[in-house]
Amino acid sequence: MINADIIEPSKSSYAAPIFLIPKKQKGEYRFLVDFRKLNEQTVNDRHPIPRSQDIFRALEGAKYFLNS
Repeated sequence: MINADIIEPSKSSYAAPIFLIPKKQKGEYRFLVDFRKLNEQTVNDRHPIPRSQDIFRALEGAKYFLNS
């Protein structure tokens, strides 16, 4: 895949194993990256970004909207 210019070497300290899983159709493959171990190392946000629906719901009935 490196020779075909599909992937390239990385010097990153983060890595995840990749797999080519055969599909039911012969000759086709699914490219899979297993991020489970990397995800275990990530820290959850203390203050996650609110969903847009929640923001709009909080603005319902507001009289004034300010724009800077």
